[in-house]
Amino acid sequence: MVQHRSVPAQITAKAHGQTGLSRDRTSLAQDSTSMVQHHSVLAQITANAHGQTGLRQDRTSLAQDSTLMVQHHPVPAEITPNTQGQTGVSRNRRSLAQDTHRWSNISVPAEITAKAHGQTGLSRDRTSLAQDTTSMVQHRSVLAQITAKAHGQTGLSRDHTSLAQDSTSIVQHRSVVAQITATAHGQTGLTRDHTSLAQDTTSMVQHRSVLAQITAKAHGQTGLSRDHTSLAQDTTSMMQHRSVLAQIKAKAHGQTGLSRDHTSLAQHRSVLAQITAKAHGQTGLR
Repeated sequence: MVQHRSVPAQITAKAHGQTGLSRDRTSLAQDSTSMVQHHSVLAQITANAHGQTGLRQDRTSLAQDSTLMVQHHPVPAEITPNTQGQTGVSRNRRSLAQDTHRWSNISVPAEITAKAHGQTGLSRDRTSLAQDTTSMVQHRSVLAQITAKAHGQTGLSRDHTSLAQDSTSIVQHRSVVAQITATAHGQTGLTRDHTSLAQDTTSMVQHRSVLAQITAKAHGQTGLSRDHTSLAQDTTSMMQHRSVLAQIKAKAHGQTGLSRDHTSLAQHRSVLAQITAKAHGQTGLR
């Protein structure tokens, strides 16, 4: 949601992994990005989540980096990432550690860097995931652009990846409070070769009696069997504000090398920019 005056800006990103992963499993994380520009001020968030290509078996490596920069006359920027894994990790388990920085000052960029690192040595039947989501919003003569890319491996072998991301962007105009809350939860009762993903992304932008709303949902399968890859990502963003050019480009590439399911929508005034990009792997999810 984005409201014009005295309204909190909130981003909620949730990624569900598995706490009791058995062999040949990878459940991986999240990428949330948002940018707000106002009064010749550029606030940018770039989040990169990188997996490893040569990890040892029965391990999960999760690395995510979220950077939030918000600059706007007395604007507090706050990000609270929560990652709940296991603290005493044995094989087939994930160990997560996070670091959170909070900066808030007048006419000073607020930057938060949160990193959660798992184990670095998974081997066969693993996934390399690199995704970068960048959202840029300018207030006047606005150019809103979001580019989301999620790349899997092209030759994934059996028992592979379930990847999903949820990004929600909220921008508040004056007395801005920028808040991001990222929570990654594992599942305790998954059996081998099964992954359940569900994500919901809702972005709402309101400015001068204008309500722009996008609701995008991407659902994975709850009972994936071996030798299947379900890749679904959904990135939505809406920017509306005078002479606004809102452009979103979302691309998600899975194992099958999908070229379709890409949408680029740009509208100029009273802008409602909506994109739903979905890429499906072997199981042929729709």
